[in-house]
Amino acid sequence: YSVIRLYVNYFQPSLKLIHKNRDRAKVIKQYDKAKTPYQRLTDRTSLTTKDKDKLVGQYNILDPLKLLREIQQKQEELWKCAEDTSQTIVATDDCVFS
Repeated sequence: YSVIRLYVNYFQPSLKLIHKNRDRAKVIKQYDKAKTPYQRLTDRTSLTTKDKDKLVGQYNILDPLKLLREIQQKQEELWKCAEDTSQTIVATDDCVFS
């Protein structure tokens, strides 16, 4: 989950609902611009300079393509563990299934 957390928080933009209005049966929703959680956090004025610098530093060393490859590799390992139903798999760092 650590690799997915980094990828989602730094590189996956999402829409945030600002407000919604109901006019009888019709609901009208208004969304903010799509931003990553990282962008939303660094836009906050309550964030200290020290914390912001730490986030920016981590962002600068991340490579989204490398993170995607790591995620795909972990998914393949997971599928291999799930497909091997003929043997009991002992909990290790690679697989945690039985």
